[in-house]
Amino acid sequence: MIATLQCVVVDCPDPRALGALYHEILGGELADGEPPRVELTTPTGLRIAFQRAENHQPPRWPDPERPAAS
Repeated sequence: MIATLQCVVVDCPDPRALGALYHEILGGELADGEPPRVELTTPTGLRIAFQRAENHQPPRWPDPERPAAS
């Protein structure tokens, strides 16, 4: 095996709120990471980190003015 997925990182305007939502849905353990970041470890071991992104604007598909990746 070349690599393994260790963590998925999600940019968002409010890491605590989004982390709490996913915690309610998936369960697991929610912990503060390096600010401004919250990390969720699900019961299956998947780690999802929610980090604050200044001026976050979620992508709108297929809007070329706000692409999904930069």
